[in-house]
Amino acid sequence: MANSLIGKADSTIVSAAYKSAMANVPKDNLETLKIQQGAYKSLLNTVEGVFTAAKEQHEADNLELKGYLQTLEDEVAGGTHKSVIQDKIVDDLDLFRQEYKKIPKGTKGEKQRLEWRSKVGRYANGLKNESEDLTTISDYYLNNGVNIHASGETGNIEFMKAIAKYRKGDKDHGLVRNTDTDGNITFTLNGVTKTLPEIVEGVVPKDTNVEAAELNIQEKLTKQGLLGVGDIDKNFIYDSISPTLTTKNAYLDFVYKSRGKDGRSIAQEIQSLDGQYTDVIFKVLNDKGILQQLDKGNDGLDRSDFDAKSYKAVADHILKGNNFDMSKSIALDIYSETVGKQALNRGLNAYNIKQADLERRNKPPTEEDKDKYFSANQKFYGPKTDDDTRSTVLGSQLNKIIDDLDSGVITIDGKQYNQSNNDNSWVSDDGDVKSGDDVLEYYDGQLNITMGWYNDKRFARFRGTGLGGERTEQNQLVTTKKLQEEVNTGIEEVAFNRGARANDVVNKINEILGEKSATVSGQTITFNGKKYILGDFGGFGLGAPPQVETPTNKDRRDRYTKELERLIQDLQNSMKNKSKPKLPQD
Repeated sequence: MANSLIGKADSTIVSAAYKSAMANVPKDNLETLKIQQGAYKSLLNTVEGVFTAAKEQHEADNLELKGYLQTLEDEVAGGTHKSVIQDKIVDDLDLFRQEYKKIPKGTKGEKQRLEWRSKVGRYANGLKNESEDLTTISDYYLNNGVNIHASGETGNIEFMKAIAKYRKGDKDHGLVRNTDTDGNITFTLNGVTKTLPEIVEGVVPKDTNVEAAELNIQEKLTKQGLLGVGDIDKNFIYDSISPTLTTKNAYLDFVYKSRGKDGRSIAQEIQSLDGQYTDVIFKVLNDKGILQQLDKGNDGLDRSDFDAKSYKAVADHILKGNNFDMSKSIALDIYSETVGKQALNRGLNAYNIKQADLERRNKPPTEEDKDKYFSANQKFYGPKTDDDTRSTVLGSQLNKIIDDLDSGVITIDGKQYNQSNNDNSWVSDDGDVKSGDDVLEYYDGQLNITMGWYNDKRFARFRGTGLGGERTEQNQLVTTKKLQEEVNTGIEEVAFNRGARANDVVNKINEILGEKSATVSGQTITFNGKKYILGDFGGFGLGAPPQVETPTNKDRRDRYTKELERLIQDLQNSMKNKSKPKLPQD
């Protein structure tokens, strides 16, 4: 019979062994589990809740610990530190002296003197090791070289915080420090006793070798995706990372490392039974035969076998890495299905966009495509920067946004949003709501080009200021106000660019309003039948100040500035009378 997964921890939680008939042919529990998962939800949420609470406590303890360590370091550097350890050493040395006085003189006490010298030497070495080890640990914490959550789970942060408080002289440290006859130092906290080597071992440093292997993996997987590879190569991932996971601490750093925009770790994925990768994790546990150890009757998992308590026991066993090879294999499987596939998909998505663009270019555009998509190589320019450069975005990039929005499901900052059926708002599973305009502005930020491209008619059906209801007059006023602000800032940015022309202002006006409302002749702009003179035959009056300021030049520039202010005011006033913002027709 196989050994129980979690040993003798609780025989009522985990069966002691498989039935012999199923020892080599594990029963598939996935389908049963899918049926039961909904019933377990309230119980299983407790598992990740406990993990999250512990994670938050580790972070709080770490901040407190760093505060104590920094204070101690500053005191030592300034020569003001007086540790309680010093008082304890004085007392111990006095005892040693008393012991020495009791040793007979001459040859009769020679053996005792040798033993005494050996004991004092071990005591001195213990103090030296304690000082060096605690200094090393302090440096790790103060220089952010520690995996906080992994070290919190080993209990190291709790012990180190108590040690720091003890050495600082705080009364509430709760620590008992002992030195045995061999000079070995132990610390006891809340009934748990640890030696100095155990405390050192409990520090989980950030492993640079693992980090380097991960970067290499993600780079190569993304390149594979760019070539159209759609299947993850798990062997490549295993062969790349496994050689770096040679110690328990390397493994702990790997599984407790936060990754991605949402900062989740493999440990958190294992503890989350209703998350993004729940099905993946259950499959891994099922394939490894771990779920079967919970199936007491070998009749499929049911409520009598599987609850929050039983799963937490399994999760804890995996994360502690006591069965090192099994834990490492599970962690690498989950890494492949999560981080690995994300890296591959980054490249694959870019590949698919490229292929779709090629396919679109190679066939005559339909009337629907003309109304829906931009030309793939069409360029759109943002405003000029101080160094006279412009950011650009291609039509193919805007087409990808259109396809994303058309799908009805988008991801913003790692969170999934679904389009509302009632309006153009987007709602996440946790109830966060974004308007259509909010979503378009998010994509604008991703493209890093501020140009109001989403005012184009192709994006008209995605716009909206409403959040879960019909568009109201108030919503329309908000939209109008936003466009008025864009008129003010956008036109001034263009007008005062070095080398600007009146035509640049006209183009900006028409871009913002979404219609060809303004025209230009020379340096004179016409809008709604009114003329605005912004320059003369010598060029545009606002684009660049003259090299030499004269009363004439200043008067002319002031006059052109007032004309621009009049133009912007008239533009904003005209928008108040519009029932809704117009969108570009071309």
